[in-house]
Amino acid sequence: MTMQNQLHHLSNEICAQHKNGDSVIRVAEVEFKIHKNILGRCSPYFMAVFYYDCTADNVFTICGLSPEIMDCIIHFEYTGIVVVTEDNVEALIMAADMFNVEDIVKICGYFLCKNLGPENCIGIWQLAIACLHYELQCTAWSYIVDYFEDVVPCEDLLQLTVQEESTVFEAILHWIDHKPQERKRHMKELFSKFRVALTGIEYINVHVKTNELVMKNVECQQMVSDALQLLCYMRREQSRAQAKVIH
Repeated sequence: MTMQNQLHHLSNEICAQHKNGDSVIRVAEVEFKIHKNILGRCSPYFMAVFYYDCTADNVFTICGLSPEIMDCIIHFEYTGIVVVTEDNVEALIMAADMFNVEDIVKICGYFLCKNLGPENCIGIWQLAIACLHYELQCTAWSYIVDYFEDVVPCEDLLQLTVQEESTVFEAILHWIDHKPQERKRHMKELFSKFRVALTGIEYINVHVKTNELVMKNVECQQMVSDALQLLCYMRREQSRAQAKVIH
């Protein structure tokens, strides 16, 4: 029997055992028979649920994920095997993070690192932050910086939150700093992709306006000036509106 066949046989054998489990996990009306001691031993989350959320019928309802993802988690707990794909990796790493199944988090992180590209690196970076996956976060950030010129045209750049917008400016600076003599001529074009006004007056004055590359580029200076004028105008209008409400 080959190693692959042995693993398949073992997987089927163990899965058959857990179908006769002592408890049930219910996800979106789908029920999974499990052994509390096995899942509790592998996951601090389940250990807490089984200990503090005692039910007479030993049925535990889990919300916030699909039955397919729950099946992947349970299958891994019994067999040590998980199938990660482009379609399930995001939901799987989020679920594994929620259940504190570190091995699946690492496997998903490795999968995402191997599949980084200009069109998904920002989304993977955001996902890594949400999962507190520091290694994946650093790898995705390095990719953004190293290939920023290719990342700029991608739709994900426009989906950054206000809090994350400063990332664009920092990425521009890192990308240019890697080969300054060759890349600083691209400053105007890249800076135009940076939504300056979204970062706020304080960030602009402290980090953007005083930057050497910005100070040496007339077009960038003008964009900064326009952003500050817009923000000052909005602040004045907000103050006037509040004054009218008080009176």
